[in-house]
Amino acid sequence: MRIWKAFSLGAGLFAASLTPALAGDRLSCAADDAALSAAFELQFNDQEGGRLEHIHGKIDIRQANVPDALRHLELTSQMLSQYWTDDHTLKIRFLNRAYGDLGMDAVEIAAVLQPGDANHYRGQYRLTAFRVPPAGRGDTTPQILATATATIACSPRQLALAN
Repeated sequence: MRIWKAFSLGAGLFAASLTPALAGDRLSCAADDAALSAAFELQFNDQEGGRLEHIHGKIDIRQANVPDALRHLELTSQMLSQYWTDDHTLKIRFLNRAYGDLGMDAVEIAAVLQPGDANHYRGQYRLTAFRVPPAGRGDTTPQILATATATIACSPRQLALAN
């Protein structure tokens, strides 16, 4: 029985070490460069081991050749296509699509963030805009419209407790 308790405690501590922020916290993230301006929050759930629960914010893309329909994004949780933690590294990927006569346009923003002091995270994002031509119009291989890579930073923000 003692071995089981030690294993449970060790497994719990290991799982807790993988969470990208303290449970019940938010990370406020920002980037502002030639390619884009971004300000968004990631909210983590303390009831489910720090699972990423909610995202909101804005991303304005300045990079040339990005379709107008994808330049101003109201970031929502539905745009989160993937996130995971790996040895304290937080990785997130957003995807948004717009459909038109030329096919499907999409923009993907992927970020890899490393923890620093005071639970601040810094890293790189990569923006990729691409177009998938409509079926029946010849080659439907995705065409890269624009790419950019630059820095992004996130800092913790404690959630206010309800009275």
